[in-house]
Amino acid sequence: MVTVREDNQRRIKAAPMYNPDTQEIELTCHSTAKEIKEEGIKNRFEKRFEDHLKKIQTGLNKRHGIKRYEKILEKIGRLKERFKRVARRYEIKIEKEDTDRVRAISWEYKEESNLSGFYCLRSNQLNFKEQELFDIFSMLTDIEDAFKSMKS
Repeated sequence: MVTVREDNQRRIKAAPMYNPDTQEIELTCHSTAKEIKEEGIKNRFEKRFEDHLKKIQTGLNKRHGIKRYEKILEKIGRLKERFKRVARRYEIKIEKEDTDRVRAISWEYKEESNLSGFYCLRSNQLNFKEQELFDIFSMLTDIEDAFKSMKS
């Protein structure tokens, strides 16, 4: 990967790849600032997801807490639906008693490959270098922002 922009807050690297199916050049970029932002968002959602799991788990030991197996599955299903992106990284195990009650809930975090900070730019102009292609896309973004502010 070639560094196309670097300053105090961020470093952006890019690597071009030709896609013969679409006959386009795909510029895969990685931004350190974008990675930090996405990791922060991911960590915040992981913490919220785990807090909700702990709340369900402590409800098993409370007097009027939810203990029925079907209700626990329903609560966890709703939780997974609410936190779709984070929930896939967790393996949740529910220990059921002989009756229709839940004994314990445990979860384990599964490590996944880190794709935070990556994005792709595509172009049908095959003769540009990484720096030129990145500068054109940056200029287009600046122009779009200017038009957006003029409209408002």
